Amino acid sequence: MDYPSQNQTSFIPRKSLVKEGNGGEKPVGVFLIISVFIFLVAVLGGVGVFLYEKKLSNDIQSASDSLKRAQGAFEIPTIENLKLLGRRIEMSKNLVQRHTVVSPVFELLQNETLKSVRFNKFEYSNDLKGVVKVDLDGEAKSYETLALQSSEFAKNKNIKGNVFSNINLDEKGNVVFKVELTLDPTVISYRDQLLRLSGGSEDFQF
Repeated sequence: MDYPSQNQTSFIPRKSLVKEGNGGEKPVGVFLIISVFIFLVAVLGGVGVFLYEKKLSNDIQSASDSLKRAQGAFEIPTIENLKLLGRRIEMSKNLVQRHTVVSPVFELLQNETLKSVRFNKFEYSNDLKGVVKVDLDGEAKSYETLALQSSEFAKNKNIKGNVFSNINLDEKGNVVFKVELTLDPTVISYRDQLLRLSGGSEDFQF
């Protein structure tokens, strides 16, 4: 016995497969947005860094210019004052170097004169060339004493020369004479006196 035919079941999905496939494109759009956002942030950050560096460079240049102006305002009077001080120091040095004192000459004669010799006349001269001369009139007990006195003068390194003249006997039998001494210029130099008194200390170097 034949049965009437029944409807066959369809396995075709009711929803289109193509439509379901569209859902896979959504992640691509999100990544693109994120990439664009990161790019914009990077660009803006780069621009910000550039502008900051530019501002910083301008600030540094401005500060440098201000410092130079301040230095210029400070240095002009300072340099002039230092120059003036230098000239004064140089003048002081020249005065000290040219200044002379006679007292060391008397000290030298006192140390180098024999007890049996005496001087009764003293003349001192110092020419422009720095030659220092002392002319003395004196008397000695004997010719031997006079010879010893000449020897004493010759031993002293500060006496560069001693010339005796007008040697005679007076009415008492004493030997009268004249002597010309040529002295080392350092004997009367105020500068050298300071050095000797200080023991050659560098504090008095001029």
